[in-house]
Amino acid sequence: KALKLSRQSDSNLESYRQALLLMKLGKGQEALALLEKLGKAIDHPWIHLDIARAHEKNGDINLALQHTGKLLDLYPGYLPLTVVHAQMSIEHETDLQNIITLLKHQLQKDDIALVHKLLAAAYFRNGQVAAALESTGNQYLLDGYPELASQQYQLALKMDDIDDSTRQRLQTKLAELKP
Repeated sequence: KALKLSRQSDSNLESYRQALLLMKLGKGQEALALLEKLGKAIDHPWIHLDIARAHEKNGDINLALQHTGKLLDLYPGYLPLTVVHAQMSIEHETDLQNIITLLKHQLQKDDIALVHKLLAAAYFRNGQVAAALESTGNQYLLDGYPELASQQYQLALKMDDIDDSTRQRLQTKLAELKP
């Protein structure tokens, strides 16, 4: 029985590799068929995430986002899933305000440069330029570039669409960056 499980596991792994290769080759329909079959056999979030990616490659962004949205309900705060869902939404300019909220929640768990980068992109696509500049500054700071962060914060301060609390927060960040 153990040998049978091992063979099945090897077969599933090979199917997964083949599906990923098919996606890279632009054969989304073939990849989707393999991934959906595999998803029924193995309930793993990465397989389901790649099913969503295959839907996106096939031009069905709504189905892809529905799929990742359901996965987010099952696995809230799971960073790889949040990243893929946000990237898809930002690229297709879909549901940006909810993506901003999702990324802000993710930052409470994972304060990393990638999440700030995605948040900046979502803000920018949503027309919130000052917030995008601040998020880009936060990204640069986490990446170890305080000079670039300072520039972003200064640019954000020059924007007309910031409120008093944002202005104060940016000024505080700038003061903390001065030697």
